[in-house]
Amino acid sequence: MMRRMPAVVAGVALIVVAACGSSTKPPDGQTPSSSTAPTGGPGGTSGSTSSTGNSVGPDEEVTFTAGQVTIHGSLRMPPNAAADVPAAVLLAGSGPTDRNGDTPAIPGTIGTLSSLADVLAADGVASLRYDKLSSGATGLGPYTAATIGDIGYSDFGDEGRAALQFLAGQPGIDQTRLLLVGHSEGALISLSLAAEPAADQP
Repeated sequence: MMRRMPAVVAGVALIVVAACGSSTKPPDGQTPSSSTAPTGGPGGTSGSTSSTGNSVGPDEEVTFTAGQVTIHGSLRMPPNAAADVPAAVLLAGSGPTDRNGDTPAIPGTIGTLSSLADVLAADGVASLRYDKLSSGATGLGPYTAATIGDIGYSDFGDEGRAALQFLAGQPGIDQTRLLLVGHSEGALISLSLAAEPAADQP
């Protein structure tokens, strides 16, 4: 059971789950970039099915901003939710790992984060996963091949914080039950956001 616990974290191996919660409404001005129709955009899926064969809902292609970067992601809502649901931001590990957990460094489909979105949706938890800087539809944003070395840890932290604010502002999300779920470097970012929340952080 999830409770409101500011800056309380729990870690398992390389995955960290950070519980966040606040009654503060996130800043306005960040909304999905497209209609609510499911889409199979870059890094996303048009829908998925759990291992038991039950529908776990379609992905909605969304965008939000972090500084000068437009971040592309997938919002997954549990099907047939009767009330506001808990929600998690899924943060990928280091390297050009996309919203699904896939990376050019390993051929084929890995799908760790898209599979996690399936599991969460089947258990009634919404999720937002996204293509961080240097991956998927987000690409390099304002950076170029010549300046890619300027991308640092703080950029990925800004993305995670913006993702949390965006998720908290979506219809049907319970703002008092928010999670950050990170793998590898994403786990470190989750810890940082939970341990040192910004003044306007949900």
